[in-house]
Amino acid sequence: MIANPLTNWQLKPPGFACWVHTHGIDTALCTRNYSASVFEASKQYTPDAYMQYYRGHLPCPGCPNQCIKTFTINKPAKEERLTGGMHQEASGTLGPNCGISHLETIIAANKLCLDYGLDPTSLGFTLSMAMKWDANEITTMQTNAGPLCFGSNGALLAMIKDIAYRRGDGDLLAEGCRGAA
Repeated sequence: MIANPLTNWQLKPPGFACWVHTHGIDTALCTRNYSASVFEASKQYTPDAYMQYYRGHLPCPGCPNQCIKTFTINKPAKEERLTGGMHQEASGTLGPNCGISHLETIIAANKLCLDYGLDPTSLGFTLSMAMKWDANEITTMQTNAGPLCFGSNGALLAMIKDIAYRRGDGDLLAEGCRGAA
């Protein structure tokens, strides 16, 4: 595994979560709920940017690769390090998929998902669907931080909490893409 370029890249910090910067220049990236394939802010997702928040790795039983790395905004206590595991899907769906260019927001959103027992990947797609409703003037989901729209850091974080507690428009989105649609 160490000799394989892909698995070696996943093993070394910052690991598997850090990939957006490599896809921002081609058509392989889901941006703004698939309405675009290029993410202008992809340069903000470099390994150096992730390393500011790197706190270690999370082992997967039986796997020697340790590709799931832990990221948190603050320097957490030892027991809190286990709640920040982030993988590539979370980076993509909570980031470019929602038009979020601020890496700290994605890390905070991932941690909220893990704290509340929400799947970051499916939640990212549910949030981007609601953001697309706003962009297409179908309806706008409201949070205490403002309307949920592409690129809105505060509203993304607020809606995750609203979904977890089934408050306001979060109650509808708590049903996931199919149920909310």
